[in-house]
Amino acid sequence: MSKKIVFIDIDGTLTTPDGRVPSSAKQAIRTARQNGHLMYLCTGRSKPEIISSILEIGFDGVAFTMYRTTVAQFGPESGEIAVKGVDKYKAVKYVLNVLQIPREQSMAYGDGNNDIKMFEAVHYGVAMENAIDDLKKGAREITTKAEDDGIMHSFKRHHLL
Repeated sequence: MSKKIVFIDIDGTLTTPDGRVPSSAKQAIRTARQNGHLMYLCTGRSKPEIISSILEIGFDGVAFTMYRTTVAQFGPESGEIAVKGVDKYKAVKYVLNVLQIPREQSMAYGDGNNDIKMFEAVHYGVAMENAIDDLKKGAREITTKAEDDGIMHSFKRHHLL
């Protein structure tokens, strides 16, 4: 089995509506990394908004592109990905190019409008059950919500665990 690179959105995908990361998702990500797969966050959050409890799960990197200091209250490393011409497609393509990983080895998990572009950049897009309809239409798979262990179930289906 070829090693995969997986891009995971945070809000509504990795986290439950109350902002919690299910233990099943934490374990699935850690196990997939132990099995040699690369795990990347791909988020519209700015760097200061990615809290330590998420980073402590253990990711190989964070894929996002932003203009600096557009959210002043979060400090000089803050920004916003929802800026014209800046999207998750470009962030994912950049990571794939730098790491020289073929698109065919890439997957993404998301739920929102800004994940549509991320799905266009990867080979296999997985929408969460709670995703917007437009994202579901472009997904190759729909998994259960975060609180129903969606990431873990999908990782098992794709033999990442």
